This record gives sequence, C-alpha cells and structure tokens, in this order.
Amino acid sequence: MTFSELAAALASSAREEILALLGTRPTCTLNELGEATGLSSPTVCQHLDILEKTGLIRRIRSGRHVLVQATCSVEIVIHDRDPGVWESQPVCEVNDEV
Repeated sequence: MTFSELAAALASSAREEILALLGTRPTCTLNELGEATGLSSPTVCQHLDILEKTGLIRRIRSGRHVLVQATCSVEIVIHDRDPGVWESQPVCEVNDEV
C-alpha cells in the first residue's frame, strides 16, 4: 500500500468513523456499522471495499453474517476546537482474534 492509497482511504470521515468503531471492538457486523454510522448497507459496503483494498480491514464470513475486523494499528491526531489542545487517539489495533 502506498502513502497516497492510505491517504485516499482515510480521506473520508465515514471511513474514519468506521475504523474508530472497529478500534473499540474485536469485530462488527455490517448492520452494526450501518446503525452506528447512520449509513445505508450499500454505502457501508462501498466504504469497506476501499478499506479492504488498502488492507485496513478484513471481512470474515461467519454463518449468515459477515464480520468486519480491523487489521491495522493506526493512531490519529485529533484537534479539539481549542487550538492548543491536541491528543493522540488509537483508531484501531491489530486484532487476530475472531
């Protein structure tokens, strides 16, 4: 994955939100991601396609469900509305458990 591919994958606030959510749990279903982000299933799938293509997530079939899991360890720097406040927040941790 090149830097430009990674930057493009993270250019969407929806994809950042999906990665942040996946950083809080081992796996999520497509429905859980849709409910948490307020996005339709087709839109979630489009975002997941981009994240999967860059290797940031993987999809795992479990019976009738598709589980989504972060495969990355990424930190983002969040700038609070106060210009002097910056903090580092993990977005997703490497997780090999399913």
